[in-house]
Amino acid sequence: MDQEPVSESMAADNEYRIDASLPQADLFFRQEPAMHDGPESIWEAALTTIDFACAFTARSRLRPDHLLRDLVLAALLRRATLTTEGVRHLLAAGLLEPAVSIDRTLLDIELAVTLIHADKSDTTAHRLAAYHYYAHQRHGQDMLSNRPTRHNVLAAHSRVPEIIEVSKAYAGFFQVSMFDSVRDLVRNGRLWHGHTSAEAAYKAAGLESEYHMTYDTANWFVHAANVDFDFDPSKEQPTLKSFVHHNPAVIQPFLGDALFRLHRIMGLIIEDNGGPEETAFAELSHVTLPDGAVEELSPHEALGATLLMAFGPAGDQGEGVA
Repeated sequence: MDQEPVSESMAADNEYRIDASLPQADLFFRQEPAMHDGPESIWEAALTTIDFACAFTARSRLRPDHLLRDLVLAALLRRATLTTEGVRHLLAAGLLEPAVSIDRTLLDIELAVTLIHADKSDTTAHRLAAYHYYAHQRHGQDMLSNRPTRHNVLAAHSRVPEIIEVSKAYAGFFQVSMFDSVRDLVRNGRLWHGHTSAEAAYKAAGLESEYHMTYDTANWFVHAANVDFDFDPSKEQPTLKSFVHHNPAVIQPFLGDALFRLHRIMGLIIEDNGGPEETAFAELSHVTLPDGAVEELSPHEALGATLLMAFGPAGDQGEGVA
């Protein structure tokens, strides 16, 4: 609904004052978020899953003989949990398109965890850790070697010495002995995992369908290269779509996809290092089947059962955006 221009009066540091009449319209319907359209069970399952992941992350297992591997997995789980929470917030507000964009990050995390889990030698985990320092070193060097960036931005704010020192620090981290076995692999590879392309990496990880259904599709949203998506195909004349999606049939599959992905990531880590050692993560839950039979489940398995009850099988989530 259009609104009349609103008069704004703002003061900064008691020196300047702005009096302006600014046309405004709340087309995001912030007082009526999409999550209010339900079903309530999916949003409860989302909170349960993400909070379980928070507890899991806070108690990540760190084995002395595989310390760097476990640290990398813990970092990836933290990022996955944070990203899933971001997806939840965006979808709760009906903001499907930005949710699709960051869902690609979640898929990249699943790829990394899958590749690390498949490599029992720790090489892949070391490559990802080393790549962080190598990429940041190169980023600093690129900023310093680009004349407009160095002189118009960095020098203007007296940041050239700072960037030089930060780049040197990352270069030093990249030279530590734990990276001796992977340093040349990282330096000579185009991507951190060593595959020739993202598609090749997803194929190697057994995530080929996810690459085509989610990763490749999300590229259009990440790079804003699909402007036709912003128009309503049901209209004869060019008409922009609403900013928000309130239809649970649209929101639910994307929320479910993110939650099942986070659940799979935790499952891979449990397979890899056993997961948290605290007794709370070993206590068995019980599920009663329709025939009256009772099965015992681990906390992670019980969480999976909770997601199945709320969303149905993970395969029914219908990844991708048409």
